[in-house]
Amino acid sequence: MAALKSLSKIDNHYSRKENLLFPYLEKAGITAPPKVMWGVDDEIRGMYKLLIRTLETNGEVLESELARVEKQVRSMIDKENNILIPMLHGCMDNDALLTVARDSTEIGCCFNGGGIEEASPSDAATWYRWNASMNGKDDFIPNQEVSGEIKLPSGHFTLEELAWTLNTLLSDITFVGADDKVRFFSEGKERIFPRTRSIIGRDVEHCHPPKSLAVVEKLISDFKAGRKGNGSFWIQKGSQFILIRYYAVRNNNQEYHGVLEVTEEISGLRSLDGQKTLLG
Repeated sequence: MAALKSLSKIDNHYSRKENLLFPYLEKAGITAPPKVMWGVDDEIRGMYKLLIRTLETNGEVLESELARVEKQVRSMIDKENNILIPMLHGCMDNDALLTVARDSTEIGCCFNGGGIEEASPSDAATWYRWNASMNGKDDFIPNQEVSGEIKLPSGHFTLEELAWTLNTLLSDITFVGADDKVRFFSEGKERIFPRTRSIIGRDVEHCHPPKSLAVVEKLISDFKAGRKGNGSFWIQKGSQFILIRYYAVRNNNQEYHGVLEVTEEISGLRSLDGQKTLLG
């Protein structure tokens, strides 16, 4: 059981690949290999999760099933070394490497201290800070084209105030424009699903695993056609109950501007009872 649960940490490796590296291939017009690889990643995830459930229920699993998982994992390692990495060489510059190093701390690594990935999130952060300082990079540099305050119909913010207000919300927010490209996501301290800056400009169809893509495309199609204004999904993940809501963003003339995704862990809200007001 301990070995299987250790193997499940490979999910961090796959998530980093899917969220940090694939966007650079897609920007270069290489879309088919990432989709195929993501589909196989999900198959491997399903295989080891099934083995863990079987072992918890029956107390044992077949050696042939363990061997099958090992074969798939090793096959994926070969594909990453011989197909993925060579393709990335022509798609990533030094700035891209800095972005991947910085955002690796958001997702994490697997098998820290040895094995497939010997680096840790702190190693990636240290490498990023050193190289970023040498290149004059900063995590938060306001757009120089934006000066003064951002004026909205109901008030105004400075750029920094707006950024930190959005990052303070307990909900994770992602905005996808009318062109189906990711435009923004909030960066709160406790993210539910990984979001990294390399996804900005990424087609939304490439942000989801192949098995859920049809549902996403149908929802966005309904939003654009005006058939729906919102949609909700929820996931029970261990002790967490995750609510994911999608809203069509339209102006007063009902012109479509994009999709807002709002994700929140609401297990605490589900247990509320009675009332609690500011008056006590």
